[in-house]
Amino acid sequence: MKLPLIPQRIFEGHLLGVADNDKTYFYNWNDLTRPLHILNMGAEKIWWDESGEQMAIANETKFLLHTFNKSNLSLSEVLVVEDKVTSGVFVNKIFYYINKAGKLHISFLGKSFFLANAEKKQFILGALEQQNRLYLFDRNNSVYSHHIPFELLNHIYSFILGMAKSEPEIPEVFRDRVAKFYHAFEFRKEAYKLTENQDHKF
Repeated sequence: MKLPLIPQRIFEGHLLGVADNDKTYFYNWNDLTRPLHILNMGAEKIWWDESGEQMAIANETKFLLHTFNKSNLSLSEVLVVEDKVTSGVFVNKIFYYINKAGKLHISFLGKSFFLANAEKKQFILGALEQQNRLYLFDRNNSVYSHHIPFELLNHIYSFILGMAKSEPEIPEVFRDRVAKFYHAFEFRKEAYKLTENQDHKF
């Protein structure tokens, strides 16, 4: 294996990632002779979902989401956000991340949405899906817990894809937020039924 750059960062995952400040090269672990994909961005953080079908990439100024086709070993860009992502985690097919302003966002199906406020100096430690808890920590190693309705969000994801057998029941506290999800994916009837804010009627 001969690298085309002097590596500054190396990333494990479903593909091997090798990056400097300008480019990131991705290699198939079974064939390190040539890169599968060259990204014109020096990755500083990379996250994979458990299935290996999605990858989130971040540096100081940009966040990207790619899908990975295991059959033909191709990467496809599905989302670009001009923002600094400080930490993140995949829970099933949804990526949860905190940006430099301390705001928690979620990304799925090529779109990104604001979910809740965190603190600027808090970072995602991990998630316990069964308990609907997202854990954050700060630079003093203090740990914080946020309630996130993972099961509900997974159901919404499946419903938008047409995979769910029924429309999810949305608690009142989440209705305006979910209405924005539906509206973004052209589910206008479902969005209109949910929103309580007359200014957001579609």
